[in-house]
Amino acid sequence: MRPSFSASSSGVPPGDVVTLSGKRGILARERPLDNLRRPKVGKYSVYVQDFEDLTLPLLLDGSQSGCELLVIDEVGKMELLSKRFEAAMASVLQHQRPFLVTMPQAGRQSLPLVERLKSLPGAVIYEVTKGNRDALVNEITQRITQSKLLA
Repeated sequence: MRPSFSASSSGVPPGDVVTLSGKRGILARERPLDNLRRPKVGKYSVYVQDFEDLTLPLLLDGSQSGCELLVIDEVGKMELLSKRFEAAMASVLQHQRPFLVTMPQAGRQSLPLVERLKSLPGAVIYEVTKGNRDALVNEITQRITQSKLLA
C-alpha cells in the first residue's frame, strides 16, 4: 500500500490514497462536496471509511501472505483516526513482516502507534529533509536490497 499525501512530485492530489497498483481513494479533503460530518485534522475532513475500504484489505493481506515488504506512507494523525487501521498495524507487527513506514516527526501530541513503531527492535529511523531526501532514496533502497529481510 502506498498512501500518498503529496501533490508536488508524485502527481497525487493532496488527500488521496493511492496503492502501488494504481487504485485511488480519498483520505481527506479541505472542502468536502457532500457536506457530511467527518472527523477533522486541522482544516481537512478525513474520509475514514473510504481510507479503510481501500487500505485495510491490502494491509491485512500483506501481513498474512508471502508479502516481502509492506510500504506504508504514512502513519499519522489522519490515518490513526481509523481504529481498524491501528488494529491492522498491530497485526502487521505480530506477524513480524518487514515494512517501511513514514511517520511524522514528534508533534504537540504523541501518537502511541508511532512511538511503538519507533521503539521496535531493529528499527532504523531516518529524518528526511529537503536537503537529504534524494540521497536517502538510494540509501534506503540499498539497505533493503542488501538486508536479509527479503527473500
